[in-house]
Amino acid sequence: EEFGGRARWGATFVPSSSDTDVNGHGTHCAGTAAGSRFGVAKRATVIAVKVLNDQGLAGMDWVWASVTSGTARPAVASMSLSVDVPFAPIDDTVAVMTASGIHVIASAGNEGAVTIDSPARASSAITVGATDITDD
Repeated sequence: EEFGGRARWGATFVPSSSDTDVNGHGTHCAGTAAGSRFGVAKRATVIAVKVLNDQGLAGMDWVWASVTSGTARPAVASMSLSVDVPFAPIDDTVAVMTASGIHVIASAGNEGAVTIDSPARASSAITVGATDITDD
């Protein structure tokens, strides 16, 4: 009910995984972005893409191809994920996506420290972090 029919499943790139948000993290992030009560973009369409394993680039390529086919503009890719080290192929894919007009939002990480992980370190990504009043 939070999305009022504006959410649908796009693709799953995790072998042997169901088309569901098992732990709720993706749904939570989507609600922040586009939920009808508290979301920033209350009328946006949400398309779920599960990529959290070694098939991440295939998922990013799917998003890019889906958006650039002319069927879904404007577009925002919310990427609340990271790899443990800087990874140039992900950074390069973020660059291709943003050059195509897709706004890529990347989580700065949940480790309580400045991150240099991909995709947050990609220069064209909008990297978002949460801090408290003491900047911790």
